[in-house]
Amino acid sequence: MGLPVTILHLLTRSGQVAWAVSRFVLVPSLYRKPLPLSVRLRHAIEHLGGAWVKIGQALALRFDLLPPEYCSEFLKLLNEGRPFSHAIVRDLVRRELGRYPEELFAAFEARPLAVASIAQVHKAVSFDGMPLAVKIRRPSARAQFAADFILMRAISHLLFFVDKHGARTARAFIDEFRRWTLEELDFRSEARNAHRMSLFSEGDPIHVDARVRFDYSTESILTTEYLDGIPLLEIIRAVHQCDEQYLKNLETRGIKLPLVARNISWNLLNQMFRDGFFHADLHPANVVVFPRNVIGYFDFGIVGSISDDLRDSLQTFVRALFHENFDKAVTEVLRWSTPDTTTNIEHARRDMVLVCENYRYGSIGNAECRKPLQLTSGAIAEIMSAARRNRLVMSTDLILYFKALMTADSVVFELAPDYDAFSEADKFFSRSFKVDVKKLLRPERINRAALTFARRSSHLIEGLDDIRTASRTAEVRLDALQTRLVFYGFWACAFGIGAYVTYRLLRPVFAQKRLAEAAADGQADVRPEEPA
Repeated sequence: MGLPVTILHLLTRSGQVAWAVSRFVLVPSLYRKPLPLSVRLRHAIEHLGGAWVKIGQALALRFDLLPPEYCSEFLKLLNEGRPFSHAIVRDLVRRELGRYPEELFAAFEARPLAVASIAQVHKAVSFDGMPLAVKIRRPSARAQFAADFILMRAISHLLFFVDKHGARTARAFIDEFRRWTLEELDFRSEARNAHRMSLFSEGDPIHVDARVRFDYSTESILTTEYLDGIPLLEIIRAVHQCDEQYLKNLETRGIKLPLVARNISWNLLNQMFRDGFFHADLHPANVVVFPRNVIGYFDFGIVGSISDDLRDSLQTFVRALFHENFDKAVTEVLRWSTPDTTTNIEHARRDMVLVCENYRYGSIGNAECRKPLQLTSGAIAEIMSAARRNRLVMSTDLILYFKALMTADSVVFELAPDYDAFSEADKFFSRSFKVDVKKLLRPERINRAALTFARRSSHLIEGLDDIRTASRTAEVRLDALQTRLVFYGFWACAFGIGAYVTYRLLRPVFAQKRLAEAAADGQADVRPEEPA
């Protein structure tokens, strides 16, 4: 599925990009003490908004593509936008769902709850009493993003003259980013993601996902259950501001920050290593907290899938890091990385192993001042930087895994700085193994396995009988074929002998005839062959 774009959109957006680069990047570089280039680029991206903010946020954790100072600066980007009018909202709802919002819902708030570059969200209540969050896409989003993608692609082509490897990597990233954004712009894709995620989390005591209302959803409108919890972003702000009263109120409501941190971490591990399908955009604005430390999730525009092979590999990677088998951990990373023609694999391996050793043993910086989560995210960031230095291109699935892990780690670190991600991951895998063994040893599972074995054994015996019957049939057919071949062979030999005898008998007659014709033509030197 493509995006609509017109020459007018493209020219307008090109002018906006040129003006933003001139104002925020080029002109300030002439100052006596200009701001760092990373800061100036962030200012330009924030001014442009749209796809530029989205790609800046996507690059914020791509240490395999950008130097750390750029990634750190892009982490400050906020995906905010100006709200569009309620009149436009009413018109869009009527066009997509057939009726105006006041006719479709028992209540619909005109003022949006949240506003972003792609859409804005309104709170509503259905006639059956369910609180809802109605997400409505901006009318101009598709056209603006289409123009932005063309400009990004053009810039990546210009990079080819500076760094061929960097240009190829940038084009690959932009193409992948475009695919993600196309899925985000089509709310039907997000609805499928949310529904699938809610099926996995059904019955989970610490994990809740916003359920989709498909009867109020289309390509440009997504309606989900409204999760009336405490926004995680609000909690983190209170932690930053040292708001003791707010934090005490959380305690009285049964919310404990260390348990919230643990549950976020374990939910992600469950999604990745049990379900193979995980929320890949764990921004605090997409998470709420309920009493008893239950975590609620929404906004499933970006999700990741992990194959069984990658899941086993990542589990080996995490456990190898925990048990300080760094060579084995790096081997798993290299399995999912593609080298360039100039890449020295052994050098890349040594570089990554050194990163793991430094972060685990504290050779980089002061180990006593760094927390376990800083070790986790820091090690992953440095491994990705090592991949960039050695011109290794990591697979998309591995990047999504690293990105989700680092985002979750940063959130958890804000809530519980002493949380030990390495040891908790090891506990998770140990418990996961025990759960699987218990499931296998349940009587109903054993009975089912026995019945399955008996059924398959019966099928195997029937299959052997079929093979035996087929072999008998084949044997009979081979005997018949052999008889025919003997019969046809006999008559072929008889025919050959008869033809040869006839030829020998008639040969002198034909020879005399040829001599007579030769003599008549003055060719007496032509002699017949001597008879055998």
